[in-house]
Amino acid sequence: MSVRVRLYRFYWWLEKRIVPGHASSQYVYWRELKQNLCEAAVWLDLGCGRHLFTEWMTAEQQEMIRRSKQLVGIDLNRASLLRHEGLRDRVEGSLERLPFRDGAFDLVTANMVVEHLRDAHEILHEIRRVLKPGGLFIFHTPNYLNFAIFGASLVPQALKNRLVRLFEKRREEDVFPTFYRMNTPKAIRHVGAEVGFSVVRLTLTDTSALTVILGPIVILELLWIRLCRREGLRNLRSNIVAVLRNSPASGIERRASA
Repeated sequence: MSVRVRLYRFYWWLEKRIVPGHASSQYVYWRELKQNLCEAAVWLDLGCGRHLFTEWMTAEQQEMIRRSKQLVGIDLNRASLLRHEGLRDRVEGSLERLPFRDGAFDLVTANMVVEHLRDAHEILHEIRRVLKPGGLFIFHTPNYLNFAIFGASLVPQALKNRLVRLFEKRREEDVFPTFYRMNTPKAIRHVGAEVGFSVVRLTLTDTSALTVILGPIVILELLWIRLCRREGLRNLRSNIVAVLRNSPASGIERRASA
């Protein structure tokens, strides 16, 4: 048994005792999608990469694909698109200029993508354009107010790439620059309102600890996660799952009134 496997087993044992009932924020995001996705929905996933969720949520991904009328994934990385499991409709393209007609989708989603947007306003305008009036934009992203996320934002990209490879075993080509333009509750409300979205729900949640491979040091992070279960500290949790609704004036209607 490898050292990494032993450390993860130690972590799962600790997590059950320090923060019982704790779950990855990916599950919080999946449950939000499940609540809002209907069989008649035409759905666009931004920056879809190789998976809708994390790689160990294959069953949840298949369930969501079956629940929708049509699911389209868009990403700039052709290699990732070709390896996406279960996604039939895949488009290679930029989020800044979505190659879809106005009002084409009932739902737009983004899983750990918003933090990489250099110009959140521009892309939100595009998302709003391709959404039907009243359509939803649901996304899962890190919370910049969390100590670990804020600390990571100060680390040079080259060092960050090596740390991510060490802690998460992600390849360097899968680590992208982050800008955190819309990664606090306040920023989401502000940017969303400027573009024409209303906030339906903001869920602040914690995900699995990042320091698993540091052995006993992970205890400190788990204690912090437990502390952040207090309502007064909710804004310091590590992740945000946001649900935004497109206002009635959208696409062609919006341009005609300009």
